[in-house]
Amino acid sequence: MEYKQLTSTAKSICEQNYKSNCGGCPLRPECVGQIGPGKESFDRWIDRVNQLADEIENK
Repeated sequence: MEYKQLTSTAKSICEQNYKSNCGGCPLRPECVGQIGPGKESFDRWIDRVNQLADEIENK
């Protein structure tokens, strides 16, 4: 079973904020959101985080 992955954009935003500004990270609203059980829920969460990262990058 293959799971979706965070994009390089999402990972980069996270790496920039994780140690010093996690609470102020622009991904936080989706990052800390409820995932739910199962692969499909996990994949939807990954999609939401990746979509927000793309929106942030393209502002």
